[in-house]
Amino acid sequence: MMEQAITQVTQWLNSHLDHTIIVKKEEDDDIDQVHIQLSQFEFRQTGEGSDAYLDSALVLQGKGSTLNNDGDLVPLPQDMYDIATTGLEIINLVSEEIELHSARAKYTISST
Repeated sequence: MMEQAITQVTQWLNSHLDHTIIVKKEEDDDIDQVHIQLSQFEFRQTGEGSDAYLDSALVLQGKGSTLNNDGDLVPLPQDMYDIATTGLEIINLVSEEIELHSARAKYTISST
């Protein structure tokens, strides 16, 4: 299932390169929303990423911003955003949106 999910996510992301996408992450009682101009992406395995807590990750690259608690968009500290892929499952996949669940969180990635 994991390889099939990665293939489907890759196809969806390829169709949205050079477009702005919105990543909504729901983890516990916290919701984060990131807007990113997707220039490229890659899947990284353990030990390769910028974040030690991630076993494996989907790394979205491009200029981006995050919605803060005041409702303002502020620039991302780096031009990348990591999505943990441990236990990754596709819940819903349509042309405008993909919904993913991992062991850590629920992600909704949509085109603008």
